[in-house]
Amino acid sequence: MFVKQRKRVEKMGYISSNLLREFNCLFDTFKEPVTIYSITTTRDSEGNITESKTATDTYALIEFFTETTSDERLGQVEAGDAIAIVTGDTQVKEGDEFVIHNVTYEVKTVTHASVRGQIIYKECHLRKKQ
Repeated sequence: MFVKQRKRVEKMGYISSNLLREFNCLFDTFKEPVTIYSITTTRDSEGNITESKTATDTYALIEFFTETTSDERLGQVEAGDAIAIVTGDTQVKEGDEFVIHNVTYEVKTVTHASVRGQIIYKECHLRKKQ
């Protein structure tokens, strides 16, 4: 029984390393420069809200939507929305902003793919800011 489990773990390690290698190859080939603005909101003791932005220049795989559609993972996707795929170690959360080709998008949702607890990539649904 332990031999089967060890072989299964070895196989999963092989699969995860191959998946990571393939993702890195794809990412390095098609990546585009983006700026991510991490937005932090704080409230002081008097109730005043302060918003601060921290910029990070990085790379992402970008896909733009040209028509409105519905996706079970993303919900309603409108024409002009985009999907940005960033590396697993990139810090991004809902409400942050992406600037792609001088156009600002807001992060609506963030999902990720992981193998054996290691996040391979993060997928961000972006909506163009008005």
